[in-house]
Amino acid sequence: MVHAGVCVMPSKCPPVHAGLVSASLAALRTGGRFVELAKRDVWSVARVAQERPDVTYALLAIDFLPSAVLRGSLHAIGVQVRLFVAGTSAQE
Repeated sequence: MVHAGVCVMPSKCPPVHAGLVSASLAALRTGGRFVELAKRDVWSVARVAQERPDVTYALLAIDFLPSAVLRGSLHAIGVQVRLFVAGTSAQE
């Protein structure tokens, strides 16, 4: 999912190939942020920097989190996404 410079690739999506990751990075605004929620075929920080040095990249390995932590983390991400879509943020 790409929205105004933020891209989230959830692990529940069908497996994606490098072309989709590359296309998602290309869709980000300058200085955008990309968070990949994945288990396999993930890109390294170096690979993302090679493609888009201006993008902040993070990998969230959700398969290693305890279920209570995962629930809390996904809830917090959902809140941030809803605030972002609404045009506001928790820091405001």
